[in-house]
Amino acid sequence: MSLSQFHLFFIAASIVICLAFGYWGFQNYLNHKVGGSMLALAIGSIALGIGLVVYEIKVYRKFKTLET
Repeated sequence: MSLSQFHLFFIAASIVICLAFGYWGFQNYLNHKVGGSMLALAIGSIALGIGLVVYEIKVYRKFKTLET
């Protein structure tokens, strides 16, 4: 596995973790009626996951141009 492949894999794993944590936080907010900080944490985590998706697309395109 090359360094670029490992980088893409690590970003993908980070996306899954961020989105799962955001889902967990949102469910925790809805089911347990905890404070607004849990909702803010969930929204921030989901936003970070979406940002990582955009970043991974850009990095993937950059790696493709470097290989050719």
